[in-house]
Amino acid sequence: MFKPLVHRWREMSISIVLFFDDGILCSDSYDSCYKQSIVVKTDLLRAHILPNAEKSDWIPKTCVTWLGYDWDFKHGSVSVASERISKFFRKLYLFRNCTPVLSPKIIAGIVGSLVSMSLVLGDKALFYCRFLQEMVNARNRENWPWNRFLDLSNLPNFSNAQEEVEFLLENFEELNCKNFRENLPEHRLQVFGDASDCKVGGYLTDGDVKYPFSKPLPDELLYMSSTVRELYGIKLALELFAEQLVRKPVLYITDSQCAEIVLRKGSSKIHVHKIAAEILNFCRSRAIVLTVAWVPRNFNALADFYSKYQDFDDWCFTNEFFQKICKISGWKFNRDCFASAENAKCKNFYSRFADFGTSGINALNFSWKDDIVWVVPPPRLAVRALIHCLQSKCKGAFIVPKWTGQGYWTLLQLVIFNRGILRCVEFLGKKYIIPGKSGNKVFKDFKGVISVFIFDYSV
Repeated sequence: MFKPLVHRWREMSISIVLFFDDGILCSDSYDSCYKQSIVVKTDLLRAHILPNAEKSDWIPKTCVTWLGYDWDFKHGSVSVASERISKFFRKLYLFRNCTPVLSPKIIAGIVGSLVSMSLVLGDKALFYCRFLQEMVNARNRENWPWNRFLDLSNLPNFSNAQEEVEFLLENFEELNCKNFRENLPEHRLQVFGDASDCKVGGYLTDGDVKYPFSKPLPDELLYMSSTVRELYGIKLALELFAEQLVRKPVLYITDSQCAEIVLRKGSSKIHVHKIAAEILNFCRSRAIVLTVAWVPRNFNALADFYSKYQDFDDWCFTNEFFQKICKISGWKFNRDCFASAENAKCKNFYSRFADFGTSGINALNFSWKDDIVWVVPPPRLAVRALIHCLQSKCKGAFIVPKWTGQGYWTLLQLVIFNRGILRCVEFLGKKYIIPGKSGNKVFKDFKGVISVFIFDYSV
């Protein structure tokens, strides 16, 4: 019935939209809008269609309620109308007051109301009711009557559903606004991440500086889906860089379309959705504005490299050995220069990659002055580490395999280095070395001698 009229109006450049028999039009000025409304009203009467005088408003306004939404054309935003919000909150309070004895119909009413607000809430309308929807799904599995009140406290995810209701009660007002034009934040901080079958890795970019991370997957995730591993990688990256990301907009770039969709809409697979909910809760608690974007795999090559990187320098010494050197030197070491959160011998340590508790990435980028350092460098970095000890004017223990053909051994014989060495002790390495997980064959069954140089270059 209305199609010919809509066609005519749009030919006349009248911006009008109809939803069944409800319509709204807009224009760029009051006069233009008023003239167009008169044209529409006249055409309706000529077509023998009588508008409802009580519900129709032919006078232009910048703010109007239409289809259960408040449209604010002055500020360019739309929000859920107060009447709908009141009905929605009555359902939420009914859930809270009746908990844990509820009917499936009450829960389904909350889910339906929230999803119907997708125009304003977007994909988050689905995200914020996944656990509630799981309660409704339980009714289908158990074939419960819609109106029967049941004690749902024994259902696996009932506590999560309660958290969703409390979140909506506390935060709906903040969520209830959508701008016609989205002002996308400038993402100065970007995190590129990826997950392989055994590790997660990537890097944070802050301007021109890159901060890499590479961590093994927990054993319980090794045989989980790639989506779960990717979500774990996102969660881990946010936790690792939390101090740099707090109260800032962050763009996380992944080559997993599933992970991007799950963080936008949630997942019907509850074990997957739980990880996504944990990520959003983490961001909310630290005022991190997280945006997740998908890119093809070839645009995420460096993150893919870190997710498969094997660190052959992850071997270390036993705590017994550390205590022995502390006793021999009479010093209390306060800085482990080449370590990770898993094998650090001191509270303060530098690491190769971003890690929990690290003082910084790449020890050679920092001065060791005033520190009593525990220096166990990878053999390939031993020369640079020894020079750094001298330049930093620090004291501590320099520990390397007794490989007399290596460059660091030559340096140790030079007067400039040798004069700061207070003592040298040697041990059989096999007893004190803990081989890493990377499978470094040299230190897996090390039969050589370890040389410990107690030095003081501070004077």
